Amino acid sequence: MPMEREPFADSPVFTFDRPHRGLLRLWLDTGLPQNAVTHDNHSELGRVWGAVADDEARVVLVRGVNGAFCGGGTAAFLGPLVDDHRARMQVLDDMRALIRGVTECPKPVVSAIDGYCAGAGLALGVMADVSLVARSATLHDAHTIAGLVCGDHAAFAWPLLMGMAKAKYHLLTATPL
Repeated sequence: MPMEREPFADSPVFTFDRPHRGLLRLWLDTGLPQNAVTHDNHSELGRVWGAVADDEARVVLVRGVNGAFCGGGTAAFLGPLVDDHRARMQVLDDMRALIRGVTECPKPVVSAIDGYCAGAGLALGVMADVSLVARSATLHDAHTIAGLVCGDHAAFAWPLLMGMAKAKYHLLTATPL
């Protein structure tokens, strides 16, 4: 479990430790069931990568706590996005920062996915340089259940990761992996 919060002590979402020389481990811990994200902590998923890039670590490992990687947004967070254009644009900016932060990180990023993984956490998990997924993990892009298109990362990344037919099946039917 997490051992220290320094030097990233101000992060509301991540706890960091250094179990081995050169390894920076990020523990994703929102304090909510399934590590869900809210309006208050969503932007931190993208903001943290500047500090990670400047850190002396040689590799970054991202994990969840309490049996979940990240369950995505809470209903209270996602609901208002339907009618609030400004909030919706902020979430899109946050997702862009998350995806760019992970993919442009100058250090290798490894995700260790266990338990449920959806939403912004799914983007973080599968956009890592290496994604280690437990057999018991569930990857779920549920955009179509809400009547939305898969546009934050899945539409371009999933076909590259698993092939077009399988990606379309899972994204269009919202069938979990």
